[in-house]
Amino acid sequence: MKKLLVLLITILVGVLAAQAAAAAAAVPDRLNLEFWPEYDNGQVLFIGAVEYPANIPLPIEVKVAVPKGANVTWSGEITGGPPSQDINVTPKVNPQADYDEVVFTLSKTRKGQVEAIWSGLKINGQDRSINWDWVQRYEAKQVQFGFKAPSKSSSVTMTPASAQVLKGQDKLDYYASAPLSLPVGGKQTFSVAYKRSAVGPSITPQQQQQQFQEGAPGGTAAGSSGKSSSDILIYMFLLLTVGAVVFAVYNNKKKNARE
Repeated sequence: MKKLLVLLITILVGVLAAQAAAAAAAVPDRLNLEFWPEYDNGQVLFIGAVEYPANIPLPIEVKVAVPKGANVTWSGEITGGPPSQDINVTPKVNPQADYDEVVFTLSKTRKGQVEAIWSGLKINGQDRSINWDWVQRYEAKQVQFGFKAPSKSSSVTMTPASAQVLKGQDKLDYYASAPLSLPVGGKQTFSVAYKRSAVGPSITPQQQQQQFQEGAPGGTAAGSSGKSSSDILIYMFLLLTVGAVVFAVYNNKKKNARE
């Protein structure tokens, strides 16, 4: 019976080790990098959103690079429902030389998001601009850049070029680049320029709270929830292990009774 227990424990350890390795090596299908200047304050709301394939087992360790010195205000899992149902996950922020690394874990869904406030907006009268040299720090199959134009803005230009313009629930225009393929270490300059004939945030705190209850204004990730297939397999394995131990103990007692 001892040999059986050792064998079962060894197999369980192997399963858990394989799951941990898969979590560390997971590669997202896409990485969205979004810039929302003058949205709910006078700075830039930076959003980094990742989406992983459905066949990647949970949990998944997520790493997202944010602009150096940006203040991380939220990170977590996107459930696909109203933002109030998204799952907040406390991140670990690791300062690097020219960026900050945000690390957190997905345990319920395969879509995660980081939000940060960044003082990267330059203002000269009505002229506004953002310039950021992006370096691909982690592997991703596709990278897409986005820009949400604030209210009463015009003459928008963006690099990489916008491939589509969407209208959000907040009635603001969202510019999205075509998906790019960037290797780790690859560089892409993101820049945007526009004119704005207004000052102050695009939305009021009341509007922001309403959108939080009803749904995100577009451009953010959305996902599914539920137990992962790997979790179910582990639960089944534990049940089989317990069953095997009980059966072995029963047989051992039966054998001793005969003797």
